Amino acid sequence: MKILITCRPTTGHFLPLVPLARVALELGHQVAFASAEPVVHQARSAGFVVFQAGQEDGVSMRALIASGVDFFGLPATQMRPVAFRSLFSKLEAPARLPDLLRICKDFLPNIILHEVAELAAPVLGARLGLPWVTVGFGPLLKPEVADMAAEGAAPMWRENGLEPLRWAGLYHHLYVDPCPPAMQIPAVADLPARTGIRPARVGSRQPLQKRIKIYLTFGTLWNTGPAAVERMRIAVAGAAAVGVPLIVTVGNATNPEILGPQPSHVQVHQFIAQDEILADCACVLAHGGGGTLLGSLGWGVPLLLLPQFGDQFDNADRAVAAGVALAIQRDHLSVEAVTTALNRLLQEPRFAERAGVVQQELSAMPDARGVFERIETLARGAAARMTSNS
Repeated sequence: MKILITCRPTTGHFLPLVPLARVALELGHQVAFASAEPVVHQARSAGFVVFQAGQEDGVSMRALIASGVDFFGLPATQMRPVAFRSLFSKLEAPARLPDLLRICKDFLPNIILHEVAELAAPVLGARLGLPWVTVGFGPLLKPEVADMAAEGAAPMWRENGLEPLRWAGLYHHLYVDPCPPAMQIPAVADLPARTGIRPARVGSRQPLQKRIKIYLTFGTLWNTGPAAVERMRIAVAGAAAVGVPLIVTVGNATNPEILGPQPSHVQVHQFIAQDEILADCACVLAHGGGGTLLGSLGWGVPLLLLPQFGDQFDNADRAVAAGVALAIQRDHLSVEAVTTALNRLLQEPRFAERAGVVQQELSAMPDARGVFERIETLARGAAARMTSNS
């Protein structure tokens, strides 16, 4: 079987697809990624075949801002709707689709995998008569946001001679859901076909009294620029004041020295794989991206979330509602607020207990190999129908 995997050109949208891609290779299938930089380099470095498709990260964002939309100045509640209604659907996907069609002429995939913000894949699959699988990276999109994605993508569907599908076609064949039930929204029950998938690693935690470290990260994307660095400085100062060992990662694009001298119990690195840190962490301080959030809960670690952009606000809302996190919004961020919230997470057992419950939920979800059995069944069924119709 040949599998084409496509995503937006950002690390956080690429990484959720990697476990499925690796399992596909282990099972003897052919896999190719299609995206733009920096994902082209990341996928190639990880050993995957990769094709260039669409615009590099930042090109479409600059086009959106040039159109008069002050994206980074939007209220938190408007960022994700604008991204799906305009950025992902009207600017990125139409620029990516011609490249994907060209790639498919040579690669001839049997099935397409894509992440939930890559809106060209459903059009590609519908045009070629191929099934597609949508992979999530957090709680399900709110239905109203999926409706906005459909509105924005509708001209692309019609330009390709297709009738637009509900919710931009995102859940038409199969949705791969990484979100634990405690954090999921009720609308997930309306999807026609869905399977859970647990994080690549669900660890066994040390006893609560042996977990003493705090891990602080702003992920792979939202850690550059003066505003992000200032937020990180505030977060580090607040976490350092707690007085327990603190490990900080600032990202490969940022020099650790930018945070200045730190106390002896604070270590600052560019990057460490989070699974190497989380086993003995008492809590995580993060921006609220899906990878860090679900990765931490996979080790049963509660979080303090400082959402900055996009899906991070929805993720924080769901995590707080599930009792596994506290959140500080941008307008209320201060050294004192961070210290107070971290002390609550460390001193009130209910947060670790709830994180342990969610960890158990994640443990019960299928692993990537189990999910891929569903994908193989979908592809075989589609191939059989095409054969019978030919």
